[in-house]
Amino acid sequence: MKFAIVLFVLGLFVVTIAADYTHGHNGQSACEDSREYNQKFQNNNDPTKYWVCEEPNEPAVSHSCDDGTAYQQSVRNCIPWEHWKWTAPQDPITMVM
Repeated sequence: MKFAIVLFVLGLFVVTIAADYTHGHNGQSACEDSREYNQKFQNNNDPTKYWVCEEPNEPAVSHSCDDGTAYQQSVRNCIPWEHWKWTAPQDPITMVM
């Protein structure tokens, strides 16, 4: 029981820190800029997911990486966890090529 309480408190701590780093923004683009169409963007809250602008003026759609992989913005693709590196959350429009 003590282990469960410690694990719960640790989880709350991690979530609190993550919320501070993302400034409350999950990375989902509104896809209002034509440069964003068909682009992938990191999900600031879940490295196993990413966003894709599929339709003009429609919010980006969430996609999941395959098991054992995480999305790496620098290569704009899902890569094996052992190669994944944390990157600071960014506003989607700053990540457009």
